[in-house]
Amino acid sequence: DTSDYHGNPGDKIKVTAGDDFKLTSVTVKISGSDGNIIEEGDCVLNMPAGAYEYTSTMKHTTLAGTVIRAQAKDLPGNVKELSVTL
Repeated sequence: DTSDYHGNPGDKIKVTAGDDFKLTSVTVKISGSDGNIIEEGDCVLNMPAGAYEYTSTMKHTTLAGTVIRAQAKDLPGNVKELSVTL
């Protein structure tokens, strides 16, 4: 859910991820339209919301074409990704 991301530090990106096994990590990578990585990092599980959250740390003013990629890894080592282009 990228609806709360506006390119400002402190903006939230929410990732809903689950697995039959245990998830070992959920990460987010934000890339500009040119493919350069703007920022990336680990998500934190927000138990009341039931979603993982990434809090942006960088100012990014050109949102058109920005790619936000979420990646979830589980205990057996399986990886799933989902990308959203703004």
